[in-house]
Amino acid sequence: MLGISWIATLVIAAAYVAAAEGAMLLLRVAADAPMVSAASAVGLAACLHSGIRAAAGVWLGALGYELLGGRELVPAFGSSIVTTAQIALAWWLLQRVLRVSPKLERLRDVLMLILIGATVIPLANVARAALTGEWSPEIDPAVRVALLQVSALGEAIGIVLLVPAVLTWMAAQSRPQAGSIAERAIVYAGTLVVSVLVFSGRLAPAMSAETLPYALFPFTFWAALRLGLRDTSTVLLICGGIAIWFHAMGMGPFIMPSIAPEQTFAQFGSLYLFLGVLCVTSLLAAAAQGEREGAQTQVRESEQRYRMLIEGMNEGVNITDAAARMAFVSDRFCEMTGYARAELIGRTGEVLAVPEMQESWRESHRSRESGRAEPHALVLKRRDGQLLHVWISPKPQFDHAGHYIGSLNVVLDVTDRRRAEDKARSHLEQLAHVARVASMGEMASAIAHEINQPLTAIANYANASLRLLRAGNLSAEETADTMQRLATEAERAGAVVRKMRGFVRSEEGHLQAIGVDELFADVLRLTRGEAAQYEADVSAAGAGELPKVLADAIQIEQVLLNLVRNALEAIDAAGANERRVVLSAGRASDDMIEIQVSDTGPGLSAAAAEKVFEPFYTTKNEGIGIGLALSRSIVDAHGGRLWADASQPGAVFRLTLPIA
Repeated sequence: MLGISWIATLVIAAAYVAAAEGAMLLLRVAADAPMVSAASAVGLAACLHSGIRAAAGVWLGALGYELLGGRELVPAFGSSIVTTAQIALAWWLLQRVLRVSPKLERLRDVLMLILIGATVIPLANVARAALTGEWSPEIDPAVRVALLQVSALGEAIGIVLLVPAVLTWMAAQSRPQAGSIAERAIVYAGTLVVSVLVFSGRLAPAMSAETLPYALFPFTFWAALRLGLRDTSTVLLICGGIAIWFHAMGMGPFIMPSIAPEQTFAQFGSLYLFLGVLCVTSLLAAAAQGEREGAQTQVRESEQRYRMLIEGMNEGVNITDAAARMAFVSDRFCEMTGYARAELIGRTGEVLAVPEMQESWRESHRSRESGRAEPHALVLKRRDGQLLHVWISPKPQFDHAGHYIGSLNVVLDVTDRRRAEDKARSHLEQLAHVARVASMGEMASAIAHEINQPLTAIANYANASLRLLRAGNLSAEETADTMQRLATEAERAGAVVRKMRGFVRSEEGHLQAIGVDELFADVLRLTRGEAAQYEADVSAAGAGELPKVLADAIQIEQVLLNLVRNALEAIDAAGANERRVVLSAGRASDDMIEIQVSDTGPGLSAAAAEKVFEPFYTTKNEGIGIGLALSRSIVDAHGGRLWADASQPGAVFRLTLPIA
């Protein structure tokens, strides 16, 4: 039936009939005074728990109750439809409009249940009674108004007492129940005993009747703050049931003897108002406490998940406060630094940085405070004294007012990577040295020619001076002039030798600021002899106005020398009529200089422009194909780029270097 089993439908119907008959029993006991009605509460609880499909059971129960009460079928059918519609309206407002969860795990859910569930149905019933004249017209109007008010309160109290208890007991608990069995036993037993004593009137002779009901608040609030909503609603149901029963029997602190009929209804109203205050405050307190505990549980679970995530990372993590003191360090960070957690908490990262990088650490802290934190490298000293190269990625944290409160720092150990890079750099430098020595071997004849010119001049000057000396025709001024020329040619030969020695020397490379024009001058000096052999012109465009570049001079000269020699060989192999190689430079960007080596040779195809940089690729019979590959590696190590431009008539190689 509408998606719910017929057994469940019959159970809902039976529960509705039982609740309605229970209200009638109380009505007879209380001499026709309106008592709490639990039938609407049963119907609303069924719909909130099982959905609108439970309305079939509510309608069947309402129809059965009307028929059992002696009403004819047609009026009973109509009344049951109206009753079911009232409950369905309350369900629609709570679940479809306000999205109230049947588990009542949020303060908002409990509040909406009280505000909507305990008002819509009672007010609808009162309106129906007033419009249809269910009560005798002979009743005094003042009594009728009091009767309507108390009836609405009674139905509202029935919903507030019963619906939360049913829903919380029917719902699966997402959080473990708080409190021990002994604590629950104390609360339930205390509620039962105090409720009987208060509402049976046994304590009335010894204590003020007006204050007796407040003896129940400690137990309901105990349940609310310690045991949760399920136990709170159950305690309230016990308390409310006892209070209503004894009041129907004419006992309790709210009974006033020898009063007028309208005052009889007023004393029922006093009971209901007390129960309403007790239920609303206790239920809201329980819901607020449950929501708070749920939020705390979520925070603890979130912290545990994040801790597991952090501890499972290969990177170390530390959290620093506004003063850069470490408030948290992960196990991995402790393992990386060799310190125990207790040795790091409360200390700044400055104590870990090596002396020469402590200022760099302070600068990084200042940048975090301003929100400009960037990942950066740092060298730390482990507890055992070994150096630890790390890459730190900080995430500054700010409060709602924008004040810096600390930083989450992810620390990656790059020591092994740094060692590998140093080793690779060393291998590159060794390979470059071997290539420079090989270049000198290949240029031996050109270099010999370069050195031979000053040596020949020295020999000629020396022989001429000897002849003049023997003839006695050499004056003191001529002797001094001849010696100066000998010294000049010797210095010229020495400069060539020194440049060759510096070029082939195996030394650790180091970056320095150097002018592009200086690089060009050295390359032209080294290639002068080979250019003469190839009958080619090697020249450089003026680069004196450009800023200096940050480079290892020997390595960049090696790259340029390789490019120039390749250009000379290509020109000669092609038999070009115009034999020219030009070195030029210009700005590539605000922080880079671009150097070009162009020639008048046959040029490169688009496919060959990239292939020439592959190791062991060569078009020469004698070559092994590592020159350009090595040159690209050297430029890459400088933070630049080397590539070939196939769009020009001749070959054009371009490389970029950072500005110093």
